[in-house]
Amino acid sequence: MNTNGNYELYIANGLFLNKNYEFKSSFINIANNYFLAETKNIDVTNSFGSSEMINNFISQNTNGLINNIISSSDINENTVLVIVNAIYFYGKWATKFNKGDTKLEISIFRKQIL
Repeated sequence: MNTNGNYELYIANGLFLNKNYEFKSSFINIANNYFLAETKNIDVTNSFGSSEMINNFISQNTNGLINNIISSSDINENTVLVIVNAIYFYGKWATKFNKGDTKLEISIFRKQIL
């Protein structure tokens, strides 16, 4: 988090692994120290609880400014890893841009491995 008066920046980086797998300790250290990412295990058989835990993580790390990114339908028994990178930025730009040239868009990448 950075709120120096000129801008606000909140970042939520997280790796949520199916509880049937384990992160290696060396991987956890790299994720934490280099990417400021938290690592947690989730119970994919409880998709509602897992999505709620991930959404709470995102909300807490973005000062409540980003909420409800993951739906319970996004998690199922085939889910191995959920990678989260949520960024909230608010500030003044050095060069202003035309608001009419912008649009609200949410991108969610889903890949099914067969």
